[in-house]
Amino acid sequence: MVGGYRATTVVFVSDTVALSKVSGNELLVWTAGKKQGEAKPGSEILWTDGLGVMTRGVTDGSGTLQLQHISPERSYILGKDAEGGVFVSENFFYESEIYNTRLYIFTDRPLYRAGDRVDVKVMGREFHDPLHSSPIVSAPAKLSVLDANGSLLQTVNQCHAGCA
Repeated sequence: MVGGYRATTVVFVSDTVALSKVSGNELLVWTAGKKQGEAKPGSEILWTDGLGVMTRGVTDGSGTLQLQHISPERSYILGKDAEGGVFVSENFFYESEIYNTRLYIFTDRPLYRAGDRVDVKVMGREFHDPLHSSPIVSAPAKLSVLDANGSLLQTVNQCHAGCA
């Protein structure tokens, strides 16, 4: 302990990953092998909001588990696979995000080599309710391109017809 502060490091070691999908009152977890992607049945799963365990269960033969509980904005999955490895996964749920403005960004291809030209299309929609939306007003934008490690490769300022 240095001064009045203490540091703690937690290391999770596992060959299992947990993929999840969360909705307003449900969580679906699929556990799979990190290297081969095979289902990992028998994994013990705890669903927590960080304050306590909301519910728990064990993955079935296909490596999936469905848990029922009202979803907080942020929650975590803590798991232990059948081999004793432990893993953690973080979830975010924002029920009202349908009413936000969304940007949809498309590229002309899924993969690129270094030096390839990348064509990008951006479309924006403002959602008024679950069934109705309208295009957003054109405005200046800045597009930053990162590599797989998160390093900035390039930033481009864009302004098309209709921008001030």
